[in-house]
Amino acid sequence: MTVWSGTALPTLLLLVSAFSSAGLGGLVLYRNPRRSANQLFALLTTTIGLWALGVIAIIHCRTPESAALAIKITFVISGFLPANFYAFVCVFPHQRFTGIKTVLGFLYLCGIAIAMLINSEYYLKDVVVLPGRPPQPVYGPVFFSYSGMVMVAMVFSFANLFRKLLRSAGIERRQIEHVIGGIFLSTGLATATNVVAPALGIQNTEQYGPCFMVLMTAIFAYSMVRYHLLDILFILSRTTVYATVTVFVATTFMGTVTVVHWVSSGGGRNVDFFTTLLSALVVALVLQPLKERVQLLLDR
Repeated sequence: MTVWSGTALPTLLLLVSAFSSAGLGGLVLYRNPRRSANQLFALLTTTIGLWALGVIAIIHCRTPESAALAIKITFVISGFLPANFYAFVCVFPHQRFTGIKTVLGFLYLCGIAIAMLINSEYYLKDVVVLPGRPPQPVYGPVFFSYSGMVMVAMVFSFANLFRKLLRSAGIERRQIEHVIGGIFLSTGLATATNVVAPALGIQNTEQYGPCFMVLMTAIFAYSMVRYHLLDILFILSRTTVYATVTVFVATTFMGTVTVVHWVSSGGGRNVDFFTTLLSALVVALVLQPLKERVQLLLDR
């Protein structure tokens, strides 16, 4: 009972964070799976969700061996967060990479290096497991170098976003403002609990880091879903589709009327009824396939 009461709140918050992260990534990807920003956002939320599940595993470990294994696996996952975060920021909202490829490559190489050094004493020196408390890790220098990765990702991400902000206007500017606000709010809290607090010797704070990151992705998703409805490319695409459909309907109806009257002139009301019926039949059979074909062409 003591163990459960000590881990109940973190477990609940982390479960909500994991499922919320998966839901946000799925929602944004569902809205437009072909957009690069949506794909990278889904990758980012997947990483955060796995990080949250890893932290749940850590706080429920009751032996040093199982705790060490869970901590190492979770750190490998979170080691790629700075790179995935920077990749998303550099693509959002223009759908093309506008960052520095050298920085992105450096961050991914650091993530790979963390994975390779995870079993060395340079990362995890010891794990202390006490009854009724989450495992207490004793970190090595590899863990503290992670704060440098986070700093590099944040500095270059903010530089990229503020450069875009100065060059943007209207809807695009609102999207970037939402992203900057979400980053300031969430990464500040996550850095305090997962980097600063452990460095100062404060224990049991790392478990709340994923919750703050999910708050950030929720702000991102709100911006992407809400303002996508006002995206100029989206408006032009839909306008072109409905304009094409309207022209097709009008041309089909007028053409059918002209042809039928030319072939069967003098037929009276029966001819008029037949003309209307034939026009409606042609429109009903061809309209939806034409609409889908035009939309597919515009999306490509």
